[in-house]
Amino acid sequence: MELQAEYRPALTAAGRDGIEAEIIPVRHASWRSRLYETRRCARASVFREALAILEKCPDDCDRSCYRCLRSYKNKFEHDLLDRQLGASLLRFLLDGTEPELDPNRVAYSTDLLINDLERQGIDGLVLERNRSVHVPGIGDVNVPIFATTKLKQEFILALHGR
Repeated sequence: MELQAEYRPALTAAGRDGIEAEIIPVRHASWRSRLYETRRCARASVFREALAILEKCPDDCDRSCYRCLRSYKNKFEHDLLDRQLGASLLRFLLDGTEPELDPNRVAYSTDLLINDLERQGIDGLVLERNRSVHVPGIGDVNVPIFATTKLKQEFILALHGR
């Protein structure tokens, strides 16, 4: 049995603003049939099954393989898939477990994030990687991504793992 998920913007104000999404687990019995889980407990069981697959990949791959995450359907995203990050997200969603991410994975994911943001071509958005920022009461802090909007709003973007 193959587990996959689809997502869509949440049917909320935050979803309309692109901040919130709904994750829809999909169980594929074969390429011809798709069974959408509709009850909350059924969705949780699908997520737990997916977490078990990610945590104990039969091939013990580093990032992804055809036994845990890859499929022909997602072939253009293979280099973006990371079972460690996926498992971390599922543990947080299911149990509230704080993510513990390898610093190298965080750095790689931060590079992917800034590249994706730059590709969006958002008018007036300026992104800087590894910028030093002065924080009153703390001093100078090196931040992973510093963003400035055309309205001169400033944001610090950071991925973290404890």
